[in-house]
Amino acid sequence: MSNIEKSKRISDAIGELEEDIVMEADRERKISVEKNENAVYNAEGKRETPVTVSKKKKILIPAVSLAACAAITLGIIFGGGNKPNMLELPVYAEVLAEAEYPYAAPYPDESKNIESSERELWYDQRKERYGIWENIDISALNNFTQRTVCQFMTDSKGTNLVYSPANLFMALSMLAELTDGESRTQILELTGFDNMEGLRRQAASLWKALYRNDGATTTVLANSLWLNSGAEFKDDTIKRLADEYFASVYRGDLAEEKTLESIRNWINEQTGGLLKEAAEDLTVDPETVMLICSTLYFKARWNNEFNPDKNDRRIFHGTNGEIETEFMNIETTMYFFGEDYTSVNLRFADGGEMWFILPDEGKTLDDLLNSGEYIEMVSNPSNWENNQYIRVNVSVPKFDVSSDTDIAEGLKELGVRDVFDMGRANFSPLMNDGYEIWVDKVQHAARVSIDEEGCTAAAFTVMMAPGGAMAPEEEIDFVLDRPFVFMITSGSGVLFAGAVNDLN
Repeated sequence: MSNIEKSKRISDAIGELEEDIVMEADRERKISVEKNENAVYNAEGKRETPVTVSKKKKILIPAVSLAACAAITLGIIFGGGNKPNMLELPVYAEVLAEAEYPYAAPYPDESKNIESSERELWYDQRKERYGIWENIDISALNNFTQRTVCQFMTDSKGTNLVYSPANLFMALSMLAELTDGESRTQILELTGFDNMEGLRRQAASLWKALYRNDGATTTVLANSLWLNSGAEFKDDTIKRLADEYFASVYRGDLAEEKTLESIRNWINEQTGGLLKEAAEDLTVDPETVMLICSTLYFKARWNNEFNPDKNDRRIFHGTNGEIETEFMNIETTMYFFGEDYTSVNLRFADGGEMWFILPDEGKTLDDLLNSGEYIEMVSNPSNWENNQYIRVNVSVPKFDVSSDTDIAEGLKELGVRDVFDMGRANFSPLMNDGYEIWVDKVQHAARVSIDEEGCTAAAFTVMMAPGGAMAPEEEIDFVLDRPFVFMITSGSGVLFAGAVNDLN
């Protein structure tokens, strides 16, 4: 099955999920960090027999990077929560470590009785997040985003694509911790650093700057390691990943279907079950020694919601034909433009934005993506000179787009080659000599959906909308009725990017 057929199949399947599943996933989201003792053993209450891995055995490491985004892939945020699991599912593997996330003070909703100490703590945490961005090398982050967006989103052949730069950056950072020599150097070059200490600081700062779990917005980067019970690993490396990357660590027989089901369960827990079809397509080679899972979980409401009464039906001129669909309409007052495109951004409640970027007539999405000009605009809009304060009548179609691809070949083209080569890969920080280890595949799945309330179909606590300046007298129509690009940002980082070519 081709990637295009697979992407369409998954998109169609995910689109059939009923809203009650989404709501149930949100209601069941847990905030406890207590270990589930019943999750340590298999269904019969016994440990499975370990698999013996002989010396010099060829071993594959599928580095799995799944990204669940926006609206329907993210569950309700619970202030004060730590472990962001939404589904209480069995894990047929030994739990070596479970991630414990920082306490998040609840959003100070004026309609609720929030203690003054909690209110002050929320503002302190917000100030701290803003300060962390000063420790992030924005230039390196933007360069990584631009290079990978061009690699994974151009030449889409008319399909919809969704990609998470932040999620891939975190997965590659973890992979770099497991490698050495040229294998590590190639990852460092792609991420924009010349030493592991710099990349480690960038990854830690990015995680802390993005982390939100306060009842208004959720942005959680979750990681897990799955170790084969028959292989020996270097404890210091595993401990570093658990401590510095908030990675949960499990050990089991990776050749067993029950362990694979546990991996799928973990992915579904972190993504609200809304990338379930993509998770079901995940397979593990019987010789796998370790598996890396990384997810990005995001949810937010619009700062100013769309009024459903203003929705209308329009024609979207997609690459595979025209289709009549529902458009949402709203007014905003900032209009951005570049050499070959125009753009507007819609803010989420208390931080973050979604950018809609429309190529000029006669220009393609690839022309836009290859230019790279838009990266500076979305990462630093306050310093973008090409903007105009004007009344903008925005019309955007409601959409739900997803994709699921193996991006290993793309990473090779970006210079990360040795980890995929059995004879050249260097995983000495992970295991002692005697094993031939390499990466087999890198699966990246993502989904984004928007509606009148925001990047979700679920309800949030009501947010206070700030007042604005008087609307300008001039106005312009911004209608997304042909292929366009979107980006979801937080601070100066791009969480998700997508290319919408069709709404069929």
